[in-house]
Amino acid sequence: MGSVLDSLDSRTNILKPIILLGVTIPVVLGYLYVFKYSVNVPFWDDWDFIIHYFHKYYENNLKILELFNQHTESRPFFPRAILITIFQITNVNLKTVSFLQLIIHCFSIILLLFMFRDYYKKLVFSDLDSLFLLSLLPLLYFTFNFYLIGSFLWTTIFTHVFMIFSFILSIYFINKSNKLDLNFIGGVASAIISTFSFFTGVLVWIVLFVQIT
Repeated sequence: MGSVLDSLDSRTNILKPIILLGVTIPVVLGYLYVFKYSVNVPFWDDWDFIIHYFHKYYENNLKILELFNQHTESRPFFPRAILITIFQITNVNLKTVSFLQLIIHCFSIILLLFMFRDYYKKLVFSDLDSLFLLSLLPLLYFTFNFYLIGSFLWTTIFTHVFMIFSFILSIYFINKSNKLDLNFIGGVASAIISTFSFFTGVLVWIVLFVQIT
């Protein structure tokens, strides 16, 4: 078994530059898509979800507890707080938010790849970097499809993107934790952020319970 894996790894290492190119293509295409089609115009729920609250903040009439106000099924305190900060810095540049969502999405995928890679090593008892990347190319292209990337042009989707990132980050921290350490605290903190980003983020507590037990 080991000789077969070594032989396969040597072949994939020869193709490593091509594999790395294949990994970067969906990220570059995603960036180009956002660059070409993002606009600095609020759309649909953007007005109720964040523009209204930034307007109150701009007039010094915003109470912090108002950021917990319900939007659809969620209470997106953290996305609102982050977006208000970004709007203050960028003078309400919504295109910046579109690029930020793409960046956060990339970090979410990177965290997933780290977790998959750790499991992959345990599974085959070998460090097959090139083969690992090759096996995950379909996942990368699926997670960077234009339908999903196109949703990043909508500022309200920041609640989804940030929830997914904090959800995955929480699982990542708990996986690294063996006791009540900083990783455990980071996992719980990320779970709280996920819960108050989008309503499906509350499911992270079920996942964490399974991991801990």
